[in-house]
Amino acid sequence: MHLARFTRVSLGHFPTPLEKLENLTKALGGPDIYIKRDDCTGLATGGNKTRKLEFLVADAMEKGVDTLVTQGATQSNHVRQTAAAARKVGMTCHALLERGSRMQETVMRLWETSCWTICCAWNMPFDPTGRI
Repeated sequence: MHLARFTRVSLGHFPTPLEKLENLTKALGGPDIYIKRDDCTGLATGGNKTRKLEFLVADAMEKGVDTLVTQGATQSNHVRQTAAAARKVGMTCHALLERGSRMQETVMRLWETSCWTICCAWNMPFDPTGRI
């Protein structure tokens, strides 16, 4: 598949670096082992979801969308990056987060008041049952 045929919006810092894992390479006796540092994408503390979102957000922009809706578990990296991507291009983001335990609910309440909520301006419905 040729990705160049799809519209893309720049959301991250690419290419991300490769880092040699010296200790693991040594412990295994070779070959050289590297890790792709997608935590360096720059979008909401980074992650590999930025690559996918560059295409999805571009498609949404072409269609005149002004709001992204996403769903995920508490502390979802995908939700965090989607919210940041939406904010970066001037869209709104609504995120429905699943909660399955009281501990997750406590974490969720902390998250709701975190800097991510302020920076990304996402809306998160509360469902104490954890159901969608």
